Amino acid sequence: MSNYRPEPPIENGVRASQAWGPGSPAGAPAKAKQADKATQLIFEDILRNRRQPGERLTPEALSERYGIGLSPVREALIRLSVEGFAQGGGCRGFEVPKISVDGLMDIADVRAELSCLALRESIRCGDER
Repeated sequence: MSNYRPEPPIENGVRASQAWGPGSPAGAPAKAKQADKATQLIFEDILRNRRQPGERLTPEALSERYGIGLSPVREALIRLSVEGFAQGGGCRGFEVPKISVDGLMDIADVRAELSCLALRESIRCGDER
């Protein structure tokens, strides 16, 4: 299971997960936790290729699949679209983003750069036993 946790969107300088406090709507913290859970479950499905590129992500189907209400699932899809793990929204709905050849080349370039950086750092630090 991945350790990545997509961050909730920021509105008016406050993260959605921090917005609850005195005077917040009844059930707001529970809804936020459900949205966090939905975000993680949908993200894991995309990451593990259980959802194919271009596949529609319908709130109704996801709500039924995960046993989570529609509102938290919709919030999760918005969060994932902000992070780039879903695209669309509004009237068109959401879908798993398609990966282009250019996108794959960018990923390969970044991985190569990170590998070189890691090698340079390990040589610089040497064996510190």
